Amino acid sequence: MSSAVSITVSIGSVPVAVELDADALSTIAGALSEAGSSATATTASPYLSGWRAAADYVGVSRSCLAHDPTVPRRKIGGAVVFRRDELDAWLDARFEGSRRFRRAQQDEAGSRAVPFRPISRSRDSDVANKNPA
Repeated sequence: MSSAVSITVSIGSVPVAVELDADALSTIAGALSEAGSSATATTASPYLSGWRAAADYVGVSRSCLAHDPTVPRRKIGGAVVFRRDELDAWLDARFEGSRRFRRAQQDEAGSRAVPFRPISRSRDSDVANKNPA
């Protein structure tokens, strides 16, 4: 005994009753999964198109990214494109204190590796202004 599914679809403004058997349902499910996997492959492109997309990916403002000449990019005609892996490598190289962190990790004396934390200059100047020497 095969199971069938009845659905009603509208073609224009006319409702049409359709009965689908198990073979038809499995064919439709296979076609939908293939369409879904190809759609996923297209959205997972290694490229970002435009300054705005690259800035959103990196997490900085568009102007900050556009004014840095070291940002890895390619021009195709008038469009600017970025590779995600190159932006990731660029970010890793620009991580504040990354050299200091690596040096501390490689230290043979066993000192604790601590990432660099910059001292706020405004706080230092405020302390200097409140406590004149």
